[in-house]
Amino acid sequence: MTAIVAFIFVIGILVFIHELGHFLLAKWSGVRVEKFSLGFGKKLFGFRKGETEYLICALPLGGYVKMYGEGSEGNFIVDKVDPGSDADKAGFRPGDRIVSIEGIELTSFPRWKQLEGTLKTEPERDYMFVLERDDKKIELTAKARSLEGADTYSEKEYPRGFSNQPLLNRLLIVVAGPFMNFLLPFVFLPIVFMIGITVPAYLEQVPVIGYIKPGSQAAEAGFRKGDKIIEIEGKKVSDWKDVNIELQTNPDALLNIEVEREGAMEVIPVKATASSEGIVAIGFGEPLKAKVGTVVAGTPADKADLVKGDEILNIDGTKIADWDQMSSIVKENSGKELTLLINRQGKEITKTITPETSVETGKNMVSSRPLSTG
Repeated sequence: MTAIVAFIFVIGILVFIHELGHFLLAKWSGVRVEKFSLGFGKKLFGFRKGETEYLICALPLGGYVKMYGEGSEGNFIVDKVDPGSDADKAGFRPGDRIVSIEGIELTSFPRWKQLEGTLKTEPERDYMFVLERDDKKIELTAKARSLEGADTYSEKEYPRGFSNQPLLNRLLIVVAGPFMNFLLPFVFLPIVFMIGITVPAYLEQVPVIGYIKPGSQAAEAGFRKGDKIIEIEGKKVSDWKDVNIELQTNPDALLNIEVEREGAMEVIPVKATASSEGIVAIGFGEPLKAKVGTVVAGTPADKADLVKGDEILNIDGTKIADWDQMSSIVKENSGKELTLLINRQGKEITKTITPETSVETGKNMVSSRPLSTG
């Protein structure tokens, strides 16, 4: 589910930048932009500003910019209505499309010219106008002279229609979308580096295994704490970043990993199986700090007031190097009160905790989980 949300988010950004390119160049060229939409299908949310309606629609896998004159609309557009004019009083609004007059569909420019003569000869006659406004059909009864004060154009004559723009303008509008996508990395990456990005410090450390998850592929393959990873499938690795790259680029493959163990080299084969999210994690990692992750309610850790992010520095005066050492001390002291020295947000505080034995498993229990440093 997380992968789907991330995919939609990324697609949304790419679509927005792409359509923004079309939109900005169209506006710059003076073209009438009627809609700017992220997504297709049913409208979920929208608002109108000026002559353009901005939309978010139900299907998030795309978007569009609708410009007047991209095709043969076959109707007439009301471009502007003077306030207080006959057209304004009759109910005409900028952006209205005149679809038909007295039942005669305005499907072509000659048809309009034919009607235009009739309207001029009978200016006081009431006519039934069918308008399209905000994707809805509206019937309006008005006299022919009511069009005075409104600028109306056929698709063929409309100077702000896309099809009536100079060839260069049309070309720029079309290529602006792909160009914006091409430009995005060159704008985005410098901003990221100027702001600064945070990466786990362990990625730049020498890949010495400090933690092996019990029952994992790494444990079954025979890896040990203290093993230094030298090569993966013949490729040298110098830090945990290199190790991660080799693992993630070889999902579901049998990898030969060479390690240095007590001065000797040893090659250990292990299957790098990918999770349902496509992430390869075989169960070994950098030394895991004794840092509290989640705390289960009602457990000794909760009663001791431990919170996420607490780093355990020592237990009863014994300096703690990693989570495994802390875990071992806890297991050896079931029912005994222990004094913990904790680093909490830069301040050292003391807490006491009494580990309990789980009734279900018979194992010592504190119920605070490690907070991964990677």
